[in-house]
Amino acid sequence: MKTVRDIFIFSVEYLEKKGISNAKRSVEDLLSYTLNTTRLNVYCDFDRPLNETELSAFKTSLKERATHKPLAYIEGKVQFLTCTLLVTEDVLIPRHETEELVSMIIENAPESGTVFDLCTGCGNIAIAIKKHCPQLEVFASDISPKALEIAKKNAQLNDVDITFLQGDLLEAFEKTQCDLFVCNPPYIATHHLLEKDVMDFEPHLALFAGKDGMDIFKKLSLDLHHYVKPNGKGFFEIGVDQKAIKSLFSSPFWKNLEIKKDFSQKERFFFLERESLQV
Repeated sequence: MKTVRDIFIFSVEYLEKKGISNAKRSVEDLLSYTLNTTRLNVYCDFDRPLNETELSAFKTSLKERATHKPLAYIEGKVQFLTCTLLVTEDVLIPRHETEELVSMIIENAPESGTVFDLCTGCGNIAIAIKKHCPQLEVFASDISPKALEIAKKNAQLNDVDITFLQGDLLEAFEKTQCDLFVCNPPYIATHHLLEKDVMDFEPHLALFAGKDGMDIFKKLSLDLHHYVKPNGKGFFEIGVDQKAIKSLFSSPFWKNLEIKKDFSQKERFFFLERESLQV
């Protein structure tokens, strides 16, 4: 019977030939997933033989990874802060940068009030906020009905109560107002080249936003002030080199505009507050 060591050595070489970057990490993750163990234990159990069921399951996953299919879609779930989330190819895979954004939101969350989460995708932002700030009433919207199906399942999985709405950006909220607004929209320029793992599998609707990646920001800058209460806060995730977002929101409706860097020192987040008086 093939041991973990045998499978490991063969699989790393196989994925490298298929052009998979960091093939070793992919094999570690696939083995830990198949054997329901940790990556560390994969090495501790190097001489352990795989039974036929395990070997068959691993081969299936390995073939999928060889096509550049992301590990998250193969496993069907990811961890996001303290949340376990289901993911399919109908939703974007949550990134670590977005965990940073949510952590900042949690630190600045009001003691009570309403949260709007636009472009919710799998619901990761809304669910994490509600899980850490149960006192807040959270509404989440997306234009994709399939994405909302996944988000609703994730809310149930994480035992949080969220109102999900289907619609294009702000239209889902029908002129209601929030105390805290968050949006991680598509912000990649249509001409930008992406890795095959992303380009061939993740939903383009959740990735691309016009020739400069700013289409969603431009739309929101026109009407967002109608949906945020005086002194309410807004949080965006943005792309690198998208400082122009500040000029889009440089109007009497907004104050305290600020761009912040992520842990990699890339300008990744944009914050603003609604003016205290209606303008």
